[in-house]
Amino acid sequence: MTDINVPTSLLPKDVRHPAAFIAAKNPDLPDYGISTGDIVLVDQDADFATGELSVYKYTRSPIYRISNRKRKAEHFGKVVMVIHYYGNRPLI
Repeated sequence: MTDINVPTSLLPKDVRHPAAFIAAKNPDLPDYGISTGDIVLVDQDADFATGELSVYKYTRSPIYRISNRKRKAEHFGKVVMVIHYYGNRPLI
């Protein structure tokens, strides 16, 4: 994962441990309104909440999966913000 610096003034106030990754093409992304190249910010200290988006990390590969259901993978954090680009995405 590439480090991405985001000013804390742009984050929701209750975020305790922010982290971010760049969304890669995945079949479930369009269902959540997240596109390839978008920046997904998560709170690593937030627990899974039913119906809310969370990110899971698979231990055998550096793949992150976004889901609103519990998965059999390591819970990486709860999605708190997505930076969506319209048009040219500079991160892909």
